[in-house]
Amino acid sequence: GVGAKDRVKEFSDRQVANLVWAFATVAATDGDAMFLRVEETVDMDSLAPIDLSLVTWALAKLCRGGERFYEEAARATVRKSKAWEQSDTRNIATLIYAFALSEQASTHAEAFAILAEATSRRPSEFTVQGLTNAVWGYATAAFAE
Repeated sequence: GVGAKDRVKEFSDRQVANLVWAFATVAATDGDAMFLRVEETVDMDSLAPIDLSLVTWALAKLCRGGERFYEEAARATVRKSKAWEQSDTRNIATLIYAFALSEQASTHAEAFAILAEATSRRPSEFTVQGLTNAVWGYATAAFAE
């Protein structure tokens, strides 16, 4: 509706993460205002691990996000290195999958290595789907650590 594009700025980080996840889940690509807000203005460091993983996955799935976006996602991943030790394993698997899907894993090897370490310390905590996504991500990125 009228003014809807401007209202995107009112959303919290969690609301933006859930919204882009929903758009990506149904493969909707007509949310330009929302995607631009995420790509250009969301402070990746302020995102909780779940929101960082959802936003990165969503933009990767929809082939969105430029070099700057993935650089910021990787930096935030590195800065949150301690958080990955206790984060829900779904967040770890989703972020690994996102970096591989967007072909950003080798470009951001430090972030990918941190996620690999978090995975290798807690493999029994991953669901079968989560472990499959993580292994797919490593294989797709040809990452061995």
